[in-house]
Amino acid sequence: MALYFQRDATLRVFPNKADGTFPSSSPAYDIPLLEGFSFSQTTNSSEVTLSEMESTVGNSRRGRKMFNDSLAPVEWSFSTYLRPYLASSSANPGSGTTYSWGDGDQHLVDEVLWNALLAKGRIAEATGEVDKITVTTAGSGYTTPPAITFTGGGGSSATATASISASGAVTDIDITAGGTGFTSAPTVVIGTAFAASTALALNAQVFHGANLYTVTTAGTTHGSTVPTHTSGAVANGTATLTFAGAKAVATATFGDTDDAIVSRGGAQGQATSLPLVMDSSKSNKAALNTFSLEFNFGNSLVYRLNKAVCNSATVNFDVEGIATVEWSGMAATITPLTAHTTTNVSNSGNAINEGGTSADTENFIRNRLTSMSIVPKTGGNTIGANTATNTPFSSTGYNLTLTGGSITIENNISYLTPEELGVVNKPIEHVTGVRNVGGSFTCYLADGTNNSKEFFEDLTTAAGLDVITHDFTVVFKVGGASQTPRVEFEMPQVHVEVPSHSVDDVIALETTFTSLQSDLEDQVADDFTLKSFGVALT
Repeated sequence: MALYFQRDATLRVFPNKADGTFPSSSPAYDIPLLEGFSFSQTTNSSEVTLSEMESTVGNSRRGRKMFNDSLAPVEWSFSTYLRPYLASSSANPGSGTTYSWGDGDQHLVDEVLWNALLAKGRIAEATGEVDKITVTTAGSGYTTPPAITFTGGGGSSATATASISASGAVTDIDITAGGTGFTSAPTVVIGTAFAASTALALNAQVFHGANLYTVTTAGTTHGSTVPTHTSGAVANGTATLTFAGAKAVATATFGDTDDAIVSRGGAQGQATSLPLVMDSSKSNKAALNTFSLEFNFGNSLVYRLNKAVCNSATVNFDVEGIATVEWSGMAATITPLTAHTTTNVSNSGNAINEGGTSADTENFIRNRLTSMSIVPKTGGNTIGANTATNTPFSSTGYNLTLTGGSITIENNISYLTPEELGVVNKPIEHVTGVRNVGGSFTCYLADGTNNSKEFFEDLTTAAGLDVITHDFTVVFKVGGASQTPRVEFEMPQVHVEVPSHSVDDVIALETTFTSLQSDLEDQVADDFTLKSFGVALT
């Protein structure tokens, strides 16, 4: 009999493409777990009961029957340390026993989860691949599925196959291999281009410009004349080309254009002092990035959570601890495996674990160094009939020394589950709800210019209490004002509640806050930005 221990558990994350499918070549992420992780899936059941009066012989039916109606979504949660780092630019993915980004850029150990929390597309990796093909013009007249090739983009080895309808239109193009090394979206070539002085077989199809032609007389094309006709059959050299219809057109997507990363510091023409920047600008989506979570307990036991989504993240920075993130979310189903799934890139089947191994200790963030600032926004406060420039708050803002705090980003995701009779229905897809960004912080009640005492008094003056909207820019610098490693959380439009007093040996202030979009009706969110400043690991 084999027993399994929490201490032995490891976690591997596989991000999916924007369309929810597993990528043909993409690194996975090994993320160190903290104690207390969980995942579970329950069954929704219904009950049928009988309850009768007594029969003529004095008996009655009092029975029950149970039916399994559906599987509830998997619920999972775990915690990680908040660990930024600067990737080693000399690392060579594929040559060693571990996998590194090898790009010299700024990274977070759990950045794949931050991206899933804030965006629909997966992170575009250095080993870029063709991630999606969209047919923009279906065309007409195709007799067989045309060949698909790619030009440009800086990569290679991408392949795809086309499907056509009964009427000869290109209905879909499926990627069979995403290729590697793409730095931009390649051009999708559908079919064979017309070429001068080229032998063409009977029934072959070629295109020129926007037109598709079928070879109705085999032969060799003219040395200089190209086909331009849009009806009928015209001789071209010794071949005859008959107009078949409009050429199909498609576009390719490199990596994902919907990932949360705005920029990285490091090797990509930037200074290493510049941060990794992720924000909420691409989070206003009906669905977010999905991924697979694999919990490995050893002894040939792995549980994979399929089509997982990240519902919430809570950053905790208590004064005595190390900065942590509590992650939670849902998934569609659980699949038992005997080992971690290997990745499909040239890295010996390993996942990215740089910055999160036992040898990497420089990138832990000490909460004692954390600071915050609260600055009123110009023009953001309305005080009676006065102009916003007459704000009762300090124009330079407030610098508060914290004793603790937390920031929570919540997507309010729900899973859609059918309700068909006669089957056990399974969750099929998730949808997002209203995003909530907010949290709380505590600080000592301290005297001095622009300190916590002045902040409380300004909020509770007669003029301060008349402010309709508390419109502050709030910045938490977890790890210190200028130290590395650190992670900054910027919220440009924050409603701050009036603090309450906590009476202990030292009087403290406690309050909550909510980050808001600057424009309620804008489809682009601007309520949250993460900046990560990592250190080079030794």
